[in-house]
Amino acid sequence: MNIAMWSGPRNLSTAMMRSFSQRADCTVWDEPFYAAYLAETGLGHPMREEVIEAGERDAAIVSKRCAAPGPRAHFYQKHMTHHMLDSFDLSFLDCVRSVFLIRHPARVVASYHAKRENPVSGDLGFVEQKRLF
Repeated sequence: MNIAMWSGPRNLSTAMMRSFSQRADCTVWDEPFYAAYLAETGLGHPMREEVIEAGERDAAIVSKRCAAPGPRAHFYQKHMTHHMLDSFDLSFLDCVRSVFLIRHPARVVASYHAKRENPVSGDLGFVEQKRLF
């Protein structure tokens, strides 16, 4: 089963991913669209060049890989909603089970603000999460 876990930042999604990574029957993929998102938007993020170099820059290829069976029984994909640009193909959603990790918005904002000054709503992925839901 391909599991698409949808989250915004500061939703404790990494802890959830690490839990799934402990399963012998599960492969995990952390933020599959991150490199494509950075390449497409040109935004400056921490370790931008390293992320782009290590990841797949072509969102269509990422989408196909998300839809394909993983090497184990379960393929856990930790997606960040704000990485999903309008131009990205979402047809892979027909091949995954989508799960939405939701944390109280006030806690998300407080946690994000503690890590980054002057966040804007686009940083948090709430609008994109609603669109994907």
